[in-house]
Amino acid sequence: MTDMTRSIRNMVRQALVLMALVGMTLAAGVNWADAATLQGTAAGASALPAILMAMAILGVVFRLMIKAQQPARIRARANNRRR
Repeated sequence: MTDMTRSIRNMVRQALVLMALVGMTLAAGVNWADAATLQGTAAGASALPAILMAMAILGVVFRLMIKAQQPARIRARANNRRR
C-alpha cells in the first residue's frame, strides 16, 4: 500500500469518526432542547452537563487525532530527505 492510499484511508476514517461524534453531540443537543421545551428548564439544565461533556470529549479526540498524525508527518519528512 502506498503512502498516498494510506493517508487517504486515514483521512476517510477520521472523517467518519468525526461525523459520528458530531452527530452524537447534535443528538444530545436536540434531546436537551426537547426536554427544555417539554418540561421547563429544570430538565434542560440537567441535560446541559451531558452536552458539555460530549463537547469536551470531542475536543480531546480532536487533539489525539492531531497528535497521532504528527509522528507520521515527521517520519514522512525524514523519508523524503533520504530520497
